[in-house]
Amino acid sequence: AKDEYLASSVHAADELNEARREIEALKAENERLEGLSLQDPLTSAPNRAAFDSFLRTSLASLSRDGGGRLVGVAMYDLDYFKQNHDGHGHQVGDRLLQVIAAASMRAARADELFARLGGDEFAMVFRPQSIGELEAATERVRQAMVEAVAADASLPSATVTAGAALIEGFEIGVEAAETAVIRAADDALYAAKRQGRNRVFVTSTMSTGLVSGSLLN
Repeated sequence: AKDEYLASSVHAADELNEARREIEALKAENERLEGLSLQDPLTSAPNRAAFDSFLRTSLASLSRDGGGRLVGVAMYDLDYFKQNHDGHGHQVGDRLLQVIAAASMRAARADELFARLGGDEFAMVFRPQSIGELEAATERVRQAMVEAVAADASLPSATVTAGAALIEGFEIGVEAAETAVIRAADDALYAAKRQGRNRVFVTSTMSTGLVSGSLLN
């Protein structure tokens, strides 16, 4: 009887250990799948879902704490990408996006997030302390993109236009603030395009939209 009890105990322990291993394997697989759901498959950069999540968290922090670091959003657009893509083929276009994404992720700091939103549209979330810092940070990443393309002999030359918006505080909900700052960054991007592309345009924002802007050639 004693032997049977010991055998039964060993068997139960083995089953428990096996169940634990299965749970750990499932957790690891869930984490892997969650990571994939937040990652752009072409460039391995964070995707739109990751960008939205990070931006909302940043805005919620701004709403709670006030003062200190602000929230800035920058939108980046590869100039004349469609012409380059069509003229040099899809493989070259894809390689161009991969090089730009890799350079931008290297340029991003610990409290920043770079993401591919789709096509040749990229975005950054910054935590600057002023509109001047946002302007400098937006240009830092834009330059990293351009320099990475220029350093790759297999790629055609390319330039990048960027628009950024700063939000210092808001009295609306986080989702409404997210919509407002993204819209303002998009408006700033189109302002930079109207000025001739290959540059940065930065604006400060309030809940009602654009307030002021400056152009960085």
